[in-house]
Amino acid sequence: MEHDPYAPPRKIEGDPLMPEDEMDALRPTWKVRVAWMSLAAGGFLLIISGGQLLASVEFVDTLLAAIPYVMIALGAITFPIAIKQKRMLGWAAVAGVVLGAAITLGMLLWVVFAGSRGFVSLMHVIVPVVSGAATVFGIMILGACRRAGEARAALAESGIDARF
Repeated sequence: MEHDPYAPPRKIEGDPLMPEDEMDALRPTWKVRVAWMSLAAGGFLLIISGGQLLASVEFVDTLLAAIPYVMIALGAITFPIAIKQKRMLGWAAVAGVVLGAAITLGMLLWVVFAGSRGFVSLMHVIVPVVSGAATVFGIMILGACRRAGEARAALAESGIDARF
């Protein structure tokens, strides 16, 4: 049986991924897009919330006075992690899950604490919802990021730089 040069390439059982499959593994899915966009949106809303809190509330306790600055700092940290999540890096997906969960829990506690003292802001209520979505979608993209890392390694062995 002769080999037909015009036939599509056959995938042999046990072979590593074909180059087309590896390139497909590097293409972000809709879940990856939602994960990084919701993480970035949550960070942006957290920065806005911290600025709103800084501008509208005068804290008597020095420990509570640090809360708006912590909110702004955490919001600023989310942007580089979201950009790395967009590139489907595994460590960024894990960092996004941890950061999203921390922001969600922290803001839920803050909403309860501030609400019990008469300060209610719709922005502070929206942040945990968006950060919670970033956490859930961050968990959902862990497998895709692992596959993308394996594809990058396989392409690097072939001499193709896929660190874009």
